[in-house]
Formats: sequence, structure tokens, C-alpha cells
Amino acid sequence: MDKLDNEKKLLGDMIDLYCRKNHNSKDDLCPDCKELKEYAFYRLSKCPFGNDKKSCVNCKIKCYDNKHKDRIKEVMKFSGWRIFFRHPILTIKHF
Repeated sequence: MDKLDNEKKLLGDMIDLYCRKNHNSKDDLCPDCKELKEYAFYRLSKCPFGNDKKSCVNCKIKCYDNKHKDRIKEVMKFSGWRIFFRHPILTIKHF
């Protein structure tokens, strides 16, 4: 599994966790979170740095539009520390 695949997995799990806890979704994501996940995966797949990418927060290129940037920040703020307990190795690899 390459770096972008790891990042997609971690980000997808963070969005899943956020949606389950905040939108009471059980099996499927709500439409807003599903759209956010698809957008985030699309943007990751178009990253010009590929597997050499840094963490998005340290990147000079901002791939997200303002609407999605604010939503992904909210997801990361909520899920950031919680995801560590679900996927500690994946989280450590991310950093």
C-alpha cells in the first residue's frame, strides 16, 4: 500500500467516524459526508506530489476549495485524536 492509499484509508475512516457520531448514520454515509469523501479522494488522486506528498497542512498548494476545506477541518478536528485509538499504526504512518 503506497502513501496515497494510506492517506485515503485514514481520511475515509475519519469521515466515516465523523458521520457516524455526528449524523447518526449506521451503515451508509449521509449525502453530505459521502460527497465530501468523494471530493477528498478525487483531490488526493490529483495531488501533483503523488507518493512524495507532505501532510496537506504543510503543503504550499491548497487543493480544497473553501467550502470543502472548512468541512474537512471540522472532520479532522473531531476525528483526529479518536482515529488514533481505532487505527494507531496507520495514524503513526501518516505523521
